[in-house]
Amino acid sequence: MYVCDGPPESLAQSSILCERWDYSITKVNQYRTQDPGRVFVVGATNWKWNKIRDKWKTFEGCSMMIMDESTQLLVSDALLAVACLKRPNGKLIVAGDHMQLGPIMKHNYSDIRTTIQDPMLYGSIQQCLMRNSKNHAIPIREFLMQKGALHDFGPNTLQLKDNWRMNEGLNQFFQHVYGPDYTARYPRIKLHLDWNQLSRDMVDHTRLPLIKSILDPLKPISLVKLKHTTEYDAIQEEGRMVQLIVAYYLSSKIKNVPRSETPIHRDPNEPNVMIVTPYHQQRIEIQRRLSQLGSRIKVDTVEKIQGQECDLVIACFSFVRSAASSYEFLRDFRRWNVALSRTSRTIVGSNHGRSVEFF
Repeated sequence: MYVCDGPPESLAQSSILCERWDYSITKVNQYRTQDPGRVFVVGATNWKWNKIRDKWKTFEGCSMMIMDESTQLLVSDALLAVACLKRPNGKLIVAGDHMQLGPIMKHNYSDIRTTIQDPMLYGSIQQCLMRNSKNHAIPIREFLMQKGALHDFGPNTLQLKDNWRMNEGLNQFFQHVYGPDYTARYPRIKLHLDWNQLSRDMVDHTRLPLIKSILDPLKPISLVKLKHTTEYDAIQEEGRMVQLIVAYYLSSKIKNVPRSETPIHRDPNEPNVMIVTPYHQQRIEIQRRLSQLGSRIKVDTVEKIQGQECDLVIACFSFVRSAASSYEFLRDFRRWNVALSRTSRTIVGSNHGRSVEFF
């Protein structure tokens, strides 16, 4: 059962039972009467769990609490759900990608005077609970994998090694992030394109060879280096290139791909393309250019696409503000990790200058 303020549209047609939080106890009591030994699985936000704890007169606590996307949940917010655990034997499971962006964008623990013995109470619940074998906190900088090194995440952290959305080429790239035993479960996934589907005008375009090279299904990552002199030129040139790539991709994409070549967990309603834009100006320009190419094109920031995936991601990191701090903003390894790991197959990175150093 999913507890909410009202049945969300995304779940309205699914098999998941949705109930308003203030009606949820009535539904649970009905089930208890029918089958006293039944196990109840209830999903809710931390705020709804707090309401359940306060409003359910017979609430005895949860035997187990699972927190998903825990890297994006502040410790102070997570405690609302933790308080719902049954004492003294309730079990807490915290799940999330430690390489995703945390709930605090502006500062990190390198700016705060603290010791590795102290719990990191001002970040995410996952960062707070992850401890190494000496029971010390793990600073963000230590998440980066050094050559020949192994992570020390301590005895209470289990790192899953299965990669369900990347092909072998992309997976090899991310083994430098998650470790050498990170395994692609669909190693042969690729873009399925048929260039014979293009219109005559598209075939005659002078940039067709370039677009074919960028969208080559055999390349896990394509790096497009754009040339421009001003911030305005950067946005315009980037927008034109993205428009061209997306138009050719949608026109050549094969619609009926055999199920044997598609992961079984794929959401049929996922976007056709996701474009990652660090800045608002980029998003507005690209949305304007793509407005006629269909509705299943998502253009947003890295923060907004966390947890989503699709066949093709275009990371638009060519536009850099003149301020030196912009480089550090773009080069945050967690920002790049999220942008590049959202795709199940090929990524097109649109970069220039110092951003290329990431590769």
